[in-house]
Amino acid sequence: LGDICQAQGDLSDAKEYYLKASAIRERLAAESEGTQAQRDLSISYEKFGGICEAQGDLSGAKEYYLKDLAISERLAAESEGTQAQRDLSVSYNRLGDVCKAQGDLSGAKEYYLKALAISERLAAASEGTDAQRDLSVSYNRLGDVCQALGDLSGAKEYYLKALAIRERLAAASEGTDAQRDLSISYNRLGDVCKAQGDLSGAKEYYLKDLAISERLAAASEGTQAQRDLSVSYNRLGDVCKAQGDLSGAKEYYLKALAISERLAAGSEGTEAQRDLSISYEKFGGICEAQGDLSGAKEYYLKALAIRERLAAGSEGTQGQDDIGISYAKLSFLESIDKMERLSFASRAEEIFNALYDATGLESYHKKAEGMRSIQQFLSSVSDAPASDAPAPDAPASDASAPDAPTPDAPVPDVPVSNESTPTAKGKPSPVGWIVGGLIAALAAAAAVQLSGLCDLLGLLGGLFGR
Repeated sequence: LGDICQAQGDLSDAKEYYLKASAIRERLAAESEGTQAQRDLSISYEKFGGICEAQGDLSGAKEYYLKDLAISERLAAESEGTQAQRDLSVSYNRLGDVCKAQGDLSGAKEYYLKALAISERLAAASEGTDAQRDLSVSYNRLGDVCQALGDLSGAKEYYLKALAIRERLAAASEGTDAQRDLSISYNRLGDVCKAQGDLSGAKEYYLKDLAISERLAAASEGTQAQRDLSVSYNRLGDVCKAQGDLSGAKEYYLKALAISERLAAGSEGTEAQRDLSISYEKFGGICEAQGDLSGAKEYYLKALAIRERLAAGSEGTQGQDDIGISYAKLSFLESIDKMERLSFASRAEEIFNALYDATGLESYHKKAEGMRSIQQFLSSVSDAPASDAPAPDAPASDASAPDAPTPDAPVPDVPVSNESTPTAKGKPSPVGWIVGGLIAALAAAAAVQLSGLCDLLGLLGGLFGR
């Protein structure tokens, strides 16, 4: 019952059922040291950790996952059997996911490597679908964390290993899971190609992903299939936008927005609401690129409203980063009053500084520096009327939120987002130009106020664009 409630987005009821199950299993485990009783208890801890994670309670999730891990390690030490070893790999992956969500990428990589070692050993001993798929999940997770750390070649290497397995499994089965896994691999490889500047390669992978997603969505009105389709549309919108095809991008974003609004209307869950905020932000970006600055502001504010509400109930870095990105986007809009833009830029800088202090990730430091430069520029210019020309449409940053298909069951395999996390169904930002480029832009600002601002925004776009 807890699983059904969670699948329906009813997290409070799911938590209640899981608590009841956990109470029974703790009592049975206290009475028996037998493997089954202990494993049942570890599963309850894992499920409860998953609910905490879905609700944004990352410290609570980590606490339960560590309890699960303690049991899994003990059982795996007692048995070399496949089940015990696989359970341990799942525990490592769960903790890696939480560390990644908390911004602890080195901790996440450490857990993922432990899971990979087990998955490789089990896959070497079995050509069975489960063992091979688990290995592909481990490769994808390590690809995700490499991408978050800015190691794009390492990420691509892991993603290609996962793709090779998934193409083989999909060729052997027309089942939904195998086909969806393949679409996720195409999606991830599209992301890394886009981050490397290979837009035609990215589009090729995204179109392969879309073909599968459309087929699966036509066969099912379920949330997962519909959400996957919206992600595919957003990805293609991103690459069209980066190629300068704004009408094509707008068409894809509209399709994604229609799905996101429908799913968000049926669920107050974090994922559905955050997806809607991503769609609003992307549509705002298209409005801005096409010169509709009032429309851009309207959509950016809609995204911000959702993100502030979600962050109020979450301790994760992603929620704060999302809000910082929204503030940054608003500070770039030349149609907004200068003092209001300064306020948005100041709040964004404060958020990114706090995230840098908490995680040590250089991407947050660069974002904070960028917002400080915006404030210095705005403070140096007169209150001239805003230009009607939109700020340059910079390439979408891969350091953003999980806008991706939901996790691969049984072990979550969530594509890195095109949103704004320290990376995130994120990616590194250009580095070399930031210091020299900002200095040059600020020096030019005194002579060419608004055009100078456009130059500065073009430089900052790589950090804050999606």
